[in-house]
Amino acid sequence: RLTISALLLTPFALSQHRGLLRQLGRRDLPLAAGAGLFLALHFAYWIASLEYTSVLISVVLVSTGPLWVALLEVIFLHARLNRLIVIGLGVAFAGGLGIAAAGSGGAEGSNPALGAVLSLTGAVTFACYLVIGRNLRRKLPLLPYVWLVYTCAAAFLITLVVVTGVPVAGFPAEGYFWVLLMALLPQLVGHTSFNWALRYLS
Repeated sequence: RLTISALLLTPFALSQHRGLLRQLGRRDLPLAAGAGLFLALHFAYWIASLEYTSVLISVVLVSTGPLWVALLEVIFLHARLNRLIVIGLGVAFAGGLGIAAAGSGGAEGSNPALGAVLSLTGAVTFACYLVIGRNLRRKLPLLPYVWLVYTCAAAFLITLVVVTGVPVAGFPAEGYFWVLLMALLPQLVGHTSFNWALRYLS
């Protein structure tokens, strides 16, 4: 998913922003690599959680990312949350608990506790990915920023696949079709919209 997205963005990023990318400061590339690392960890932990718990529980827990973003910004960036944000976070948390409770009667997987921990770790690493990337996103337009981060994340995950020996070939063509759609929609549209918002929203 990330590799496909990065490859699709490469000709546009290099043709339109090559000069800007060459002018990045000493701290900028480590920030991009850090954001990419946490994005890679987000996917690694979250997808691993699906082996142990239900899709419902996994998705509800990994979607608590905004709660962790708020917590990290308060702790490390000394952000002050206004009343509406606190209310919104509370509603989101309560909604997540409600969905999780409603779905707990179904198949929970082979190890629900481990699945929950992995999914929550995916949420925390997602929050780190957004918080780390905030400063760099303020300097860079959207296209070169997401190209850098997605490329770094893809490189980390490819390395992980090679080291662990996880197979990526030999699956039905339908599976690769869905991976392509995930790259085009959830990644290029969904995650890119998060990164667009980093420049304009707390």
